[in-house]
Amino acid sequence: IALGMQHWQLEAAAPYSLDPDTATIGELFQRQGYATALVGKWHLGHFTAAALPMRRGFESFYGFYTGGENYFTRVSEGACARRVNTSSRDSMPEVETHADLPNAPASYGKSHSTYAFATRASELVARHGSLSEDGLVQPFLLVLALPNPHVPLLAPAAVFRTHDAVLRQITNNQRRTFAALTILWDEALGNVSAACNTHLPARPILWVITSDNGAAVDGGGSNWPLRGGKKYLYEGGVKVRGIMYSASDTLIPDLRRGATYNSLMHIVDILPTLLLGVLAGGNYNNDGLINIDGVDHWSHLRDGAGDEPRDEVLLNIDYLDANLDYLGYLRAAIISCASTYANGGVATLPDLPLLRASTLGRICFKGLYNVEEAFAASYFHY
Repeated sequence: IALGMQHWQLEAAAPYSLDPDTATIGELFQRQGYATALVGKWHLGHFTAAALPMRRGFESFYGFYTGGENYFTRVSEGACARRVNTSSRDSMPEVETHADLPNAPASYGKSHSTYAFATRASELVARHGSLSEDGLVQPFLLVLALPNPHVPLLAPAAVFRTHDAVLRQITNNQRRTFAALTILWDEALGNVSAACNTHLPARPILWVITSDNGAAVDGGGSNWPLRGGKKYLYEGGVKVRGIMYSASDTLIPDLRRGATYNSLMHIVDILPTLLLGVLAGGNYNNDGLINIDGVDHWSHLRDGAGDEPRDEVLLNIDYLDANLDYLGYLRAAIISCASTYANGGVATLPDLPLLRASTLGRICFKGLYNVEEAFAASYFHY
């Protein structure tokens, strides 16, 4: 929201990106002396070279730039390119970039992308382990952004054969493939974990695992008993599970192992928790974090010390959106009709007649009730 990018995801041909003045996790960890690598999904903009991962804090990148790709052909998001009436980036293959190989086509063949990403991540771990053996003990940040179980729902036949006893019980085809992609994600993570155990046996490793949104109910997902899903501001869309794990007693003491963290935590809190808490014990130079709304949870997570770091979460500030199919989701259930839309133009909220039917070709988003009247005003902090 603070970056002005909440309206809609970056399209395949979007001529903009994350603000270059906003540091990424890769850039901030590099300032702390870390080697960095990104595998999987970027989706922060790619319209200029300066917006690409190699210029935004990652020493190597293997993956795709856009919001999604075909797991087998490994071509990015043609549907989104067509949505904005351009075919120039309909066929955008995965790329592999590092210091010796700038922006080259990916070299992992046409296997399912989950296998390729897990292989690449494991290779990076092995390489870092060999450097450590040579005396170059440099800390390492690996961001593994697997798309599973993002649409299109495509899983390899081997997963269905291996896990037939479980998957055959799911009668819905979408749900069954969704489950297969989730199993594949779990196996990929297991392979990377095994690589860490083999090549970095004496190094303290912290795993942070989470999702960026709830499951898409129109893509095989379910967030029951929570309402809604991806694209919604209901809990089904914004509340996800998270795991933080380390075998190191220095990072996570025995008394906290297996504990459930019930405090409110937002995804923007992960970065300051790692930088301010884990890396520097609260002494990290705040330069580069001044535009981040997150708060440090580390001492509360690790020791249960102090007051809860967060007592509220801002879900959204976005009255209107030029992408018409999303506004109905973001406004939850308010019926809003806009007469001033023209080629993506928008109107401000006070100009919109609420709870009216569509007339004279006006664009209308139908809902069940007026959320602003149904709930107490204190829930809304616009």
